[in-house]
Amino acid sequence: MRLEILSQKSLEPTDKPAIVFVHGAWHGAWCWAETLMPYFAQNGYDTFAISLRGHGKSQLKGSLKFIRIKHYVDDVMGFVAQINRPLVLVGHSMGGFVVQHCMTKQNPNIIKGILIAPVPPMGTPKKSRDIGIPKPSLGDMLKMIFTLQTFPLIGTIDKARAYFFTKDFPEDKMEEIFEQLQDESFLAVLDISGRDLPDVSKVKVPVMVLGGTEDAFFSPSDLQATAKAYQTDLQIFEGMPHNLFIEEGWEKVAASMKNWLEK
Repeated sequence: MRLEILSQKSLEPTDKPAIVFVHGAWHGAWCWAETLMPYFAQNGYDTFAISLRGHGKSQLKGSLKFIRIKHYVDDVMGFVAQINRPLVLVGHSMGGFVVQHCMTKQNPNIIKGILIAPVPPMGTPKKSRDIGIPKPSLGDMLKMIFTLQTFPLIGTIDKARAYFFTKDFPEDKMEEIFEQLQDESFLAVLDISGRDLPDVSKVKVPVMVLGGTEDAFFSPSDLQATAKAYQTDLQIFEGMPHNLFIEEGWEKVAASMKNWLEK
């Protein structure tokens, strides 16, 4: 099964670890290509972004509806084995949950992990945030249940903006991103709600956790719980949404990650 791998490499020979980016639900490798990948390549890192099976241009055997988190973990670990060099895993949202599972494998080439607005290791919060984000309608919920499709949750530009970005995110960029959003596995969404949790005690590498105060999915207290689970500090960015690595001002997020990697 062929998986889409994007790469942007350092212009100079480098002894720095590679960085492998893992996207979140409804996204693909494309989401890293205009911000963090060029930023870190320009700072001497070889960067790679994987589209998990059934996402972006990656192939899929069977139906996306029935893919589990363990299958996404297999995708990432297969690529880790393929490049066979010291690397840092960076995961966003559901991708952060996948990265947490990958770190439990204790592969010696995985030397650090960065979790951006991650699903907590204890699973998605039982209550949604009350920060003015429209709750899913009954119709959307029924559609998701009976079709096993999760796209209705974020299936309009207005919904996608509310969940992923600030209200001031440029309209032209929002339209471009919305065209690339897609359905997500129904069973994977169930897995992150508590059916397949990572064993935090098996994670032996340094972990960075960061997020924004205006994240529609995970509150600062959710992010703090994740940081506490990995005995690390939380980097919180005021006014930043769930997709803080794409939002206007993403450069300060990138700089914080770079500082942590190189300290």
